Amino acid sequence: MLFSLFASLFYVLAILFVGKLSPKILNGNILVENKISANDFSEKRYLDLKKSDSIDLAIFGSSHAYRGYDNRIFNNVGMRTLNLGSSSQTPILTEFIYNNYIVEISPKIILIDIYPILLTKNSEEGDLNVLPIFYNNLGFIAEGINGSDIRVINSLIYFQVFGNARNVKSRISHNDKYVDGGYVSNFGVKEDKKKYKVTALEIKEKNIVALKNIVTDAEKKGIKVFLFQAPLPEERYKSYSNNKEINSIMHSIGKYYNYNDVGFLPSQYFMDDSHINQKGVDVYNKWVIDKIKENE
Repeated sequence: MLFSLFASLFYVLAILFVGKLSPKILNGNILVENKISANDFSEKRYLDLKKSDSIDLAIFGSSHAYRGYDNRIFNNVGMRTLNLGSSSQTPILTEFIYNNYIVEISPKIILIDIYPILLTKNSEEGDLNVLPIFYNNLGFIAEGINGSDIRVINSLIYFQVFGNARNVKSRISHNDKYVDGGYVSNFGVKEDKKKYKVTALEIKEKNIVALKNIVTDAEKKGIKVFLFQAPLPEERYKSYSNNKEINSIMHSIGKYYNYNDVGFLPSQYFMDDSHINQKGVDVYNKWVIDKIKENE
């Protein structure tokens, strides 16, 4: 017991010492910069939440959420919208974001964007991205420790001493424009055409459990839940050999709509090999609004 106490104290002190004083090459397993690691404007997004009034629609998910659903388009049809997406936000991380804010924002509808790749992932990449904001949140700490990723655990220790959630900086992207409410607009056009190896996506059960937990809790609160899959380039989408299986799982969880079952947008509607640009968002969001209104 004494050795365990000594070892734990030594480990914590070593994390603080290495993170603060050693060269960058030695602290690869510790996040030391008080920055959002992706160009996703998360520090602005969660500040927006604090100044939001009544919300009709709250959007959750990865970069496909904050790049794929334009608050302005929804606001124009009378749906006050808040986008709570963040880079690499798996359903595991979505569950934390949902639990942390759902009572505060109290939306009438929630929309969860389903990006198939993230169903296969643990949440460490997404956790590290928003850790500078949530490092002192007990729910986030529990979720991070439960994930057992050493980078997340080390960084949580470091930020307890050196973190500053009120002064988080963002990485700047000159091609992106942040829109109040959480959306990030980009007019770039995908230039290259990639080839993809056909693979079956191995879904992690804990991501499915997290989605089910959100839907169950939301429905108890009288909140309508929609799951949407945003457009992907045709070549990429067809490289997933088990799309029908994924669709079936999502349909078993709740109301689910996959734009890629309707058709595929041409390449000029994408900013890269994964995300739609503003032109694609304009088309996709009209379709999303129609689907939501069909269920009113």
